[in-house]
Amino acid sequence: MTEKEIISIGKNILDIESSGIKKLKSSLDKNFARAVILLLNNEKKVIFTGLGKSGYIARKISSSFTSTGISSIYLHPSEASHGDLGIIERDDILILVSNSGETKEIFDILDFAKYRDIKIISITSNSSSTISRNSFITLKLPKYKEADKLGIVPTTSTTMCLALGDALCCTVLNYR
Repeated sequence: MTEKEIISIGKNILDIESSGIKKLKSSLDKNFARAVILLLNNEKKVIFTGLGKSGYIARKISSSFTSTGISSIYLHPSEASHGDLGIIERDDILILVSNSGETKEIFDILDFAKYRDIKIISITSNSSSTISRNSFITLKLPKYKEADKLGIVPTTSTTMCLALGDALCCTVLNYR
């Protein structure tokens, strides 16, 4: 192991993640614009949820929205299923973050939101998933390669998701 090898591996990982961001940029479509317009017209709060790595990303995006003066909170899926669904009010917007779109822990939130006629935006890589099919707007992550040696550690997928959240937040802020 040499310093040159280590630096080369690091650069390769950044190249893979950069490639994901470029694909994401090219994939932005009318659904992105629809999501921005929905958020701009929202007078209530934006509620983010996700589990695992997606939960961490959802928390960060929610925090960015709050930093820009947009009322936003993160709702943990397990806590929601044990009494915290009451935080969701009519005319809120719910943003579900799930790479697979099949995170079962989110289904209780999804069912409750549909029952209360809450607008749902999903961020997922699977547009035919349960979460996507039940969303008002789906923001689909393009095909990607994870940056680790085995291709299984959420790296490029979380980078793209975070960048998409930043693009949403900053675009909404641009028009506010």
